[in-house]
Amino acid sequence: MEILQVFLTSLIRVGLLVAMAVPGFVLKKLKKLPENSIAVISALIIYISQPMLSLYSFIEASFSSRLLLNMGIAFVLAIVFNLGTLLLAKVIFLKDKDVEAGKVCTIGSALSNCGFMGIPVIKVLFDDPQITIYAIIYMVVFNIVLWTLGVYVITGDKKYVSVKKAFLNLPTIVLVIALPIFFLNLNLTASANPAIQAIMQFCDYFNNFNAPLPMLIMGIRLADVKFKEIFNSGRVYLVSALKLLIFPVIALLLMWIISIIPAFSIDAKMVTSILICVAMPTATMTMTFAEVFNGDKYTAVKITLQTTLFSIVTIPLFVTVLSLLGFVAL
Repeated sequence: MEILQVFLTSLIRVGLLVAMAVPGFVLKKLKKLPENSIAVISALIIYISQPMLSLYSFIEASFSSRLLLNMGIAFVLAIVFNLGTLLLAKVIFLKDKDVEAGKVCTIGSALSNCGFMGIPVIKVLFDDPQITIYAIIYMVVFNIVLWTLGVYVITGDKKYVSVKKAFLNLPTIVLVIALPIFFLNLNLTASANPAIQAIMQFCDYFNNFNAPLPMLIMGIRLADVKFKEIFNSGRVYLVSALKLLIFPVIALLLMWIISIIPAFSIDAKMVTSILICVAMPTATMTMTFAEVFNGDKYTAVKITLQTTLFSIVTIPLFVTVLSLLGFVAL
């Protein structure tokens, strides 16, 4: 596939995904939604659609020792990239005169929206269970970093660090449940048993909610702010540059260097999934943390929305570069 065609294909797919935000935006502007609509939709994603996606992806994938090894490598890479970007962002914003804004910018530059945005993007671009599994691994590591170092960065106080939330969260619990099914290689999606077919279809129905529901939330959030205010801060532009361009390019270069070393055999699907997660816009938990821990809520909202809007273009560009380097095929 020609490079221009790869870019246009990914741009159209990401554009269609983001277009799902329009109903949320319109309904909010028309005041047809309750005040707690974001909380309700978020609960549906966290407690229903994403767990179903995780289960379905592991059931659909065929077990192999190579895939298991790649999952372990993905886990290590997720740790490296989450910690590495967080450390670099901390250094960059260490001297920020506005301390609270600097904390939010640190989190916003490093931690990706790998759940609410990353997994839907991966599904619309590839719809490959293995690529989705690697993204789920990344999300598990993200939650560990979020509730430990992420909380510490934004509060500056170890008492708020929650090891319990870092490890006893739904993505991790679902992973523990899904792994035995994966190891047994039951191949339930190909079963002729009517009961099993019905269960798989049930999971798939909720699995398909993973694209529209997060986009509805984005539309609702966009409706709550004045559009021009998203683009009036140099500090926020710096975060966008770090989150969407500089850090993903650093990660890409590192993976490319490793891939050309003969001693290493890097799976292209695994690299693609991890790098796309790194290239996602700022995690929506940045806004949540700013709200809960009395941080700079105004800057957090601007960072999250600006990076999300810019990612409509940067994600297709990044996917095109991955294709050019031979990592991915649409």
